[in-house]
Amino acid sequence: MQVPDRSIGAVIGKGGEVINQLKSVVGVRIKISGRDEFVEGTTDRTITITGPVAAVQIAEKLIEQKIAAAANVQR
Repeated sequence: MQVPDRSIGAVIGKGGEVINQLKSVVGVRIKISGRDEFVEGTTDRTITITGPVAAVQIAEKLIEQKIAAAANVQR
């Protein structure tokens, strides 16, 4: 999935807390592209989620919620 670079902090969380919790609770593996690795023509970074299909879908929804919550706070 693509995530704006400015929102990556909300996905990772302080000290990796959010992403580590997602990995352990939902049971997925999550890889985020490097700081200078953007989707071509954007400033979006790539988040790759692997695991059972249902778990990946849950993780995607939770990440989308984190991004939306962070966007509301920034306003």
